[in-house]
Amino acid sequence: MRKNKVILLIVLCLMVTVPLASCSKNGKDSSSESNSSTVVTATENRLEGFSTEDYIKKVSSELKPIQSCKNDYEAQVKKLAENTSSKIDFSNCEFKPIDKINSINLLGLTKRTKPSEDEVVEEFEKILKRYNLDNVLDIKRELRDASNQFPRIENPDDYPYFYPSVFENRGKFTDGGWGFFIDTHEFYLGYGINGYYSFSDGVMVDYSQSEKLAGPDAYGVWSGDIVDSGPYSSMKDKTYKLLNGEVKVCDAAEMVKDYFMKGTPYSPEEGITVDIPYVIVFKMRDICGYEFKLRRIYNDVPFAYADTGNRHFYQPLQLDEDIKAAFTITGDSVNAFCGYNEAQPIVKLTEDVDQMIDVKTAAEILEQKIARELNVRIDTVEFCYLPVQMSDTDDSVGRYVCPCWGFFGEVINDGKGIRLYIDALTGELYYYTFRKPDSWDGFKQ
Repeated sequence: MRKNKVILLIVLCLMVTVPLASCSKNGKDSSSESNSSTVVTATENRLEGFSTEDYIKKVSSELKPIQSCKNDYEAQVKKLAENTSSKIDFSNCEFKPIDKINSINLLGLTKRTKPSEDEVVEEFEKILKRYNLDNVLDIKRELRDASNQFPRIENPDDYPYFYPSVFENRGKFTDGGWGFFIDTHEFYLGYGINGYYSFSDGVMVDYSQSEKLAGPDAYGVWSGDIVDSGPYSSMKDKTYKLLNGEVKVCDAAEMVKDYFMKGTPYSPEEGITVDIPYVIVFKMRDICGYEFKLRRIYNDVPFAYADTGNRHFYQPLQLDEDIKAAFTITGDSVNAFCGYNEAQPIVKLTEDVDQMIDVKTAAEILEQKIARELNVRIDTVEFCYLPVQMSDTDDSVGRYVCPCWGFFGEVINDGKGIRLYIDALTGELYYYTFRKPDSWDGFKQ
């Protein structure tokens, strides 16, 4: 059965920052009574354009020990699910476990030091040799610069050759930009400052019997004919016929995680592992393939993730959830992928914190600040790390990552999807709504 691939088309995004103090039942500004200086302390690490000290000033005085939050969690979520008087419906909600959380941090995402052009050429030579393409592709012709530090070639014959040649510009590179790629029928690799951002070994486009370039493989061009999909927990034991025979979803998933943990090409940062929360099975000619949604886990706390889509933000802050997909039609290798790199540097902006806002308090914020205007049905609640980009115009500015309670569902009033996040240290609220496609199947966390 053919379905359209789920693409999140976000038509409205509202981000609201609400101090938890404003929700205090006694009407007092609890931030004035906060002992945040003793609960949360800054490290020596700094993130350009962001003040850890200003963040700490907003830390709520209503934090509870994490162990107490875990002890009370089951009873609190039961009451939320049974509450029929609220305008937020938790009756059919999956509350993800929090038993692995022992401490949390405010984090920062930065960028690696830019390698030299010689190191770039060496890396492309190595990977072409790994795929036995060093004598097939002419690297001097195919390696292109996409950083906009050089003007594109006028009146080009075709893509990708209107992008400047790396070899023709060796010795001229500046700090103005950084990005390189090769895109042929046999192979595609997009190389960003943190390592590989997108890739195809050419297997998918070759099996399609198309003469197209391999680049679109990385962006899911062949995965639109969906056979099955769902959270990994419900898909892991299923088996489908792939190019190399019958392959169990969980076996392919382990292969994918191992692939990224080995580095592309840099190894993941300390504390980072790879998680697969969602799986799509697609049809390609007479076989199936697997599309795995990926996200980072930092010290047992997952990063928030979302699918690709067009986003429009009305404030300079932007939510930057993990977006990454890996594809395999062979079952024994990653044939294509696109998305963030696990080697992106991550730093602690605060020392380990053993207290946080509990789920009950987080839900109360939603009740008081969101449900005034909206009736919301929540299908998933999960504790996660949320990257926030501080500028919608300057991508060089780093991202701070706050520990959050994530609430995901839909607006009952108009059927729009909604994603809400409550900062577990400050009580600040971030959220956006999006228009769901006709083929929307929930895309549950």
